Amino acid sequence: MAEQNILNGDQQVLEQILGDINEHAEKKERLERMSVSIRDITKEIDSTTKAMEDEISSRISESTDSICAAPAISNTPATIIISL
Repeated sequence: MAEQNILNGDQQVLEQILGDINEHAEKKERLERMSVSIRDITKEIDSTTKAMEDEISSRISESTDSICAAPAISNTPATIIISL
């Protein structure tokens, strides 16, 4: 009878270990899926950030080119009078 109790105890421990292993495997799979999602989101954010930086640089360049292409205006009093 004592041997049966020991075997039953060992079986319960083994079942608990198997349960823990299965739970760990499920958590690992979930974390791997989350990791892939995070990697995809990071790539999307990086791409969007790069596109925004390019757009801002382009607009600044266009504005700078426009300002540089405008005729020079002198603020001296003689020029203002002649302009009128």
